[in-house]
Formats: sequence, structure tokens, C-alpha cells
Amino acid sequence: MKRSWFLWDVAYLAILGLLMVLFILGAVAVLRWEGQQQMAIIGGIFFVLGYLSHPYLSRSIWSPLAKLMRESRGRDNSQRALPQELIEDLRLSRLEVKRWSEELEKRVEERTRKIIALRRKLIHFEKMASLGGMAAGVAHEIRNPLGIIGIAAGYLNSSISANNDSLSKSEVAVLREQVAIIEEEVERMRRTTDNLLSFSRFSLEGVPEPIHINDVIDESIAYLQDTTLQGIELLRDLDRTLPPVRIDRDQLRQVFLNIIQNASQAMLDGGTIEIHSKRGEKRSMVEVSFRDTGCGIPSGDLKRIFDPFWTTKSAGRKGFGLGLAISHNIIRKNRGDISVKSVLGEGTTFTIKLPITENGKERHKGTKL
Repeated sequence: MKRSWFLWDVAYLAILGLLMVLFILGAVAVLRWEGQQQMAIIGGIFFVLGYLSHPYLSRSIWSPLAKLMRESRGRDNSQRALPQELIEDLRLSRLEVKRWSEELEKRVEERTRKIIALRRKLIHFEKMASLGGMAAGVAHEIRNPLGIIGIAAGYLNSSISANNDSLSKSEVAVLREQVAIIEEEVERMRRTTDNLLSFSRFSLEGVPEPIHINDVIDESIAYLQDTTLQGIELLRDLDRTLPPVRIDRDQLRQVFLNIIQNASQAMLDGGTIEIHSKRGEKRSMVEVSFRDTGCGIPSGDLKRIFDPFWTTKSAGRKGFGLGLAISHNIIRKNRGDISVKSVLGEGTTFTIKLPITENGKERHKGTKL
């Protein structure tokens, strides 16, 4: 193929050379002419020469030149592909940096929340320590006068009995009623001072032991059945197969008594208390809930419900706002959690969660009260 093209090129160039000779001879002859005839002949000769030389020029010059230009464009395109890859890498790098930036921001926010929570806990512990010291001092200062008042009330009661003949029945009745009021108030103040002392040194008291939480619920209900729970419907839904928890029995009973008493005081005209025990969503926890149909707690007061010396009850006869604070400290000290939900006019629910013991897979076989 290349040989045939070569022979064709030689023959073509020979013909073209012959035409060039004729062109020169013709040009010499034409030079003798004048005017428009001379220009027309020269133009025709150039036209014929260009027409005959076009195939050779197209194959030998223009085609290689076009091929060279196409190859040049191909090289340009291949050279542009490299920056495109770099652009893609840059885009992926930006996405990676953005992802790491967002992750870092989340970690900073999480650490910030933890620091704020730790700071709040520290402030709370400092507050508890100062209040505990104050409560202990107040309790000790009150207990001594209370003891004297109690002794005096007992002496008065004895004197009334001794002088029963010299007094009328109405006078004896009035005196006994007044002494009974004194003794009742002394007992109430004694319970208050006991709560103050429990609040001040709750972390030093109690002997944790494996206990079955349903037994303590039954004990608490039996203790309040004939007094606090009169006129109140009590519903129990207790899972008797729950594993034991490790906590001081008396302290847990105190928590349950505080919650049940608060529920009964929120239902002066009667109502219902529902007590449920079950395995928590976390299988390592036991959950107990107390739901009443009382008046409920305002949403703005819920965040302060476990603060010491804070109460929604009237001052005086209903206490000093230590019961739930003590209950909160007891549960938290034993690695548990206590929470509250309430709706005004519908009622309140307290939920307690406690961790099971290490051998908590054992089923409850019942314990004697």
C-alpha cells in the first residue's frame, strides 16, 4: 500500500512538474500580450494548477496537519483529565474535613454538656453538705427541748390521773385533750428532727443487703393501711419473679412511705394509688412506679421537687419538704434513679429504678415478713 502511494506521488509530481514548465513557457508568451487577455490567461493557468495540485496537497500536507491538530486536541483533553481528578480529590477532601468538623463540634458539645452536668452536681453536693450541717445543728438544738416538753406532758397526764377526784369530768376532758395535743405536736417535731438528722448523715447510715423489692412494698402498705390509706383505693400490680436489689431495707421502706404519704395527702377527698413493679427496659434494673389520681404538681415546680426544704404543702402541720429530698439521696446513693411526672388535675407518678444484685438471675421464692 505504501509502495503504490509512493509511485503515485512520483507520477503525480512528474505531471505537476511538466505543467509547471508549460506554465513558465505560457507565462513568457503571455507577457507579450496586454490588457484583460493577459490577466485572464494567468488566472486560468493558476486555477488549473491549483485544481491539479489539490489532491496531493490534501493528502501530503492538509491531512497530516489535520491529524496533528486532532492529536494535539487529544493531548489537551488528556491533560485536562488530570486536573479533573484533582478537583474530585479536592471535593472528597472537603467533604472529609466537613465531616470531621461536624464530629468535632458534636464532641465539644457533648463534653460541654458533661462539664455543665458535673458542675451542677458539684454545686448540688456543696449545697447538700452545707444544708446537712445546718440541719444537724438545728435538729440537735430542737431535740433537747422536745425531750423536756415530752416529759412535762407525761407528768401532766399523770397529775390529771392522780387528781381525777378533785376535778370535774369536763375539766379532766379538757386537760387530757390539751395534753394529747402537746404530745402529738412533740411527736411530729420529733419525726421532723429525725428527718433532719437522716438528711444530714444519710450517706453514713444504712447497711445494704440483697432484698426483694415487693416485700418492702407490702411492708410499707401494711404500715400505712389503717392510717394514711383510709378512704383510698390501692391497686397493686407486682411482678413476684423480680430478682433482688441491694439496698438498706429500712431506707428503701422510708422512700416508699414518703411517696405513698405524699400521694395520700394529694387526695384529701379520696382517690386511687397504683403501684407497679417490673423489670426495667435495661434488664439490669428493677423498676417501681407509684401513680396517684391527686391534684398534680405544676410543671414549674417539678424541677425543684427533690430540693430540700421545698414543698407545695402548707407550712406547719404538713412537714418541711425533706421527705422527697431524703428519698432522692437514698436512691441515688444506691446507684439508682428516681423521677417524677405530673399533670395538674390528673395526678402524679413517681418512678424508682434500682440495679439488681450480681446474682439477680435467681427467681424470687418469697420471704417471710
